[in-house]
Order: sequence, then structure tokens, then C-alpha cells
Amino acid sequence: MTVAVSEDPSLAKKFRGSVVFQMDDGEAIFVDFKATPAMVQTLEESSKPPKADLTVKTNLKTMQLLLIKKLTPQQAFMKRKLKLKGNMGLAMKLNALLAATRKQLPTSKL
Repeated sequence: MTVAVSEDPSLAKKFRGSVVFQMDDGEAIFVDFKATPAMVQTLEESSKPPKADLTVKTNLKTMQLLLIKKLTPQQAFMKRKLKLKGNMGLAMKLNALLAATRKQLPTSKL
């Protein structure tokens, strides 16, 4: 996600906010598009995540399914595998962030 955010400046124009992805295991990823340049920070279990415009709570398995496009954010939300708190307008733009991250993932040659 770090590479995707830093290499795609158009994401900051689309998003214009900050997001915290909180995993069930306690790990969190803070993405801040308000900062110039946009910033991605991995937070440890012991640290409290900063205040964000949108908080996304999920587990690692669901996050992996979102990244490999086996599940859309809308499907995950409807199945209650994704909990959202905050700016729902930003939540509708999660696909753009996930798509940019997918481009950076290694592809299988099988």
C-alpha cells in the first residue's frame, strides 16, 4: 500500500482524507492523503491509531480477499466482514485505493 500511495499522486486528489485500517490482530495501517506527500504508516498493537476521517475494521483474511479482488468492499460490508466508522463518502472510494495497491502486488506466473 505504501508504494501505491507514493507512486500514484492522483489518489490524493480522489481521496482527500485519512483512513485507518484496523486488523483483528491489533495491527493498524494509517493512510493520510491530507499530508503532502501522502503518507502510509504501520502502527503496532500497543500504539493508539490517530484520529482519521474513516476507520475500517476487518480481519487479515478479508483484507487479502479484497486485495486479490475475490471480494469487493461493498460485499464485505454487506456480509459484515468490514466495519466502517466515519466519512461514508471516503468509504465509497476504497476501491480506488485497493486498485492502486493491486497494481503493486506481484503477479503469479502459474
